[in-house]
Amino acid sequence: MQFELINNDDTKLINQLKKLGIKLITYKTLNKIKKQTNNNFFLLFFAPWCEHCHKILPTFIDKTNTSKKNLFAIDCSNILNAYNRKFIFSLQHSYHISGYPEIVQIHNDTVTNRYSGSKPILKYLNSL
Repeated sequence: MQFELINNDDTKLINQLKKLGIKLITYKTLNKIKKQTNNNFFLLFFAPWCEHCHKILPTFIDKTNTSKKNLFAIDCSNILNAYNRKFIFSLQHSYHISGYPEIVQIHNDTVTNRYSGSKPILKYLNSL
């Protein structure tokens, strides 16, 4: 599965990810997801323009659709909406996100595991 790197319009990629089953988190959906998962889930921080993110997306999509884990993603480039911008920056600060891609396991609002970079993330996802 190949994803097109999009520099000016991320809408095409985001729509493609949604069609493939990726559950994208926004400021409107986080509390609902916390309740649905008993506040125990994995969150992928990614940006559509990030080449390393594109390397892991096929495996992430596969695991989202086949694993029993609660896997979600957040598009960190989606900052045009003021509420979403504050939400993304707040999450990045709270969970100490230093780059993309990065997956954190959240349990009771605390990061219990962290995987940074495409190689460690692929290794972890393939172990699911």
